Amino acid sequence: MNREMRVGLVVFLAIVFLGALVFVSGGARFRQYGYSFGIVFPDAMGLDTGAPVLVSGVESGKVVGIDLLEEGVLVRVNVRSHVIVPLDSRFIIDTGGLLGEPRVKVTRGDSLENITEGDTVSGTIPPSLDEIMTDIKTSLGGLQSTFSNINTFLAKLSEAAGEFQEFSKEARDQVKKAGDSLAGLTEDIDSMVQENRGALMASLENLSQFLGNLKKVVDQFDEGGTSGQDLRQMILRIKGAAESLEALSRKIEVALFDDTAPAPSRIQEVKEMVGKANRIISGIEDLSFGGKVGLYGGISGSGESDMMGDISLWVKSRSRKMGLLIGADDIGGDSKITAGLGLHGDRWEFWGGAVRGYPGAGFLLHPVGPQGPLSVIAQWWNENGGSWSLEGRYRFDESWGIFYRYLDKGDDSVGSLGFFYLF
Repeated sequence: MNREMRVGLVVFLAIVFLGALVFVSGGARFRQYGYSFGIVFPDAMGLDTGAPVLVSGVESGKVVGIDLLEEGVLVRVNVRSHVIVPLDSRFIIDTGGLLGEPRVKVTRGDSLENITEGDTVSGTIPPSLDEIMTDIKTSLGGLQSTFSNINTFLAKLSEAAGEFQEFSKEARDQVKKAGDSLAGLTEDIDSMVQENRGALMASLENLSQFLGNLKKVVDQFDEGGTSGQDLRQMILRIKGAAESLEALSRKIEVALFDDTAPAPSRIQEVKEMVGKANRIISGIEDLSFGGKVGLYGGISGSGESDMMGDISLWVKSRSRKMGLLIGADDIGGDSKITAGLGLHGDRWEFWGGAVRGYPGAGFLLHPVGPQGPLSVIAQWWNENGGSWSLEGRYRFDESWGIFYRYLDKGDDSVGSLGFFYLF
């Protein structure tokens, strides 16, 4: 074997060795992707073969194929054998790379069952910018509608308060007029008494003489010295006294009363009018008004991120410790009406009737007193076999505060956080 053949043989063996080394190393690299499975997406969003697969933020595989389906696309991925992907994991096409290239992002779930070779699962794609803007516009429209409803209610409440103030003013004016009339009548009676003072004095003197004469007659009968002439004289005196008494009554009637309306009825009408006015004012002053406006959003459960509001009004009687509650809940969503009768004390309130549109009852407690910052409200109503809510409020000052509400409807529960304004 000459020198050229030996050199050629060495070069050939070197090439064969390098080829085997490349084959072996390539197979080892291929074998590091242990299993494949498919993901069905509504849209590929520009995803291409070779795009990375991120599991919990760590690159753990590659996209090995993309096939078009009637309902979307089938993306086949290859993941390293040591990477475990639970069956309830979430799959999404993400464009969060440095250059914005599409990639498959896997958020692992909590299932004890894992994806195996050949499985097919469903994936989602992020919403487009147009969809996001549409959702924002819809939410802002709902919020605007909510504030519009609140403004309308407050306007009606303000209008009702104005009418109530007008009614109170009118009642006070009527009482003042009645008082002025009564004062004028008293002055008229005073004046008439002064003008007829002489006639009244004469009548009283006649009455005094009559009583004196009557006393003399009685004394004569007691002494047994009454004669026929004396008896006749006594009868004449009695007749004169009776005539004087009749004249006295006529003078008093003329002096105190006019001919068109007898004084007793006029005085009685004035007394009745004053009594009615006093009762009206007492009833008005016995009432107290108070209410709450709240704005809140869901932070957990089916109502997450929904922005809604509620409003309530209490009309209470201070003396009877009773009241009327009316209000509306979930304004801006599926609005519910609350209306019921209640009792109240210094630290508590209780009501029953319609709660969120169903028969129910509610209770409010001020643990540290009515002026304290903390209050707790619990309600129950007959929906879905019995639903309930528990609410805690914390007040920063006399009007403003924040609250958290937990609402349970059997299979559904919602946690909400918001702020409230007391008026």
